[in-house]
Amino acid sequence: MPLATNPTAKFDIVLLSDQGLADAEQPTFVFHYLSGADVEELGDVMTRLGEAKTGDEAMDRVYRAVGKHLVGWRNMTDRDGKAVKLAGNALKKVIGLDEIFELAFSLMNRQAVTAADKKKSDSQSASATGRPAKGAKGRKSVRTNPAPPSQ
Repeated sequence: MPLATNPTAKFDIVLLSDQGLADAEQPTFVFHYLSGADVEELGDVMTRLGEAKTGDEAMDRVYRAVGKHLVGWRNMTDRDGKAVKLAGNALKKVIGLDEIFELAFSLMNRQAVTAADKKKSDSQSASATGRPAKGAKGRKSVRTNPAPPSQ
């Protein structure tokens, strides 16, 4: 099952400012994997922010686009140290502008799947690599000459 359609496949993002904390204390955002269409949609939101009529509208677009894929969080507290539930516009209440952009770009860039992600997702490939086709030859290493310097 592809990770983007597997309901149990999730990954964490910890903001750079929180990475120095002990793992058990790090505020952590939990996301489902994005499909290619989801990544395109989020990228489109990010590149078209200048088309918003107001700054508030632009920021709403980013918070909504990221929040659409956020399925949970851990160790998220308010200024008083009280746990914050993930509901409504809670994302706006816990992270600022720099952090929402960091989260958006991390979300788009995080789609490279690690071995640990594959193991956690419990998704097994339905196809095996099998044997090469009869008569197929192995890959050859191809070297290319660098382009000559421009004048």
